[in-house]
Amino acid sequence: MSKQNDLLISIAEKHMKDKKYDPQVSLIGYIKGFINDSQRLVIAKKDLRKGLKEITHLTYHKLNVVIDSYVE
Repeated sequence: MSKQNDLLISIAEKHMKDKKYDPQVSLIGYIKGFINDSQRLVIAKKDLRKGLKEITHLTYHKLNVVIDSYVE
């Protein structure tokens, strides 16, 4: 019963065990991003980094590690 605007965030065991995986990346993307014509969630990396910094208070380096691992 998924709606078109629902955001599904993986809580699969393999993701939750990965210390670089952070479901907050998806949440910030959904809040600060937009859905494009291809129905994909889009957010500028600088906006994602800024949103994560506000919530997590991680260092610049750690934020890049989290974002890069999420993109993989």
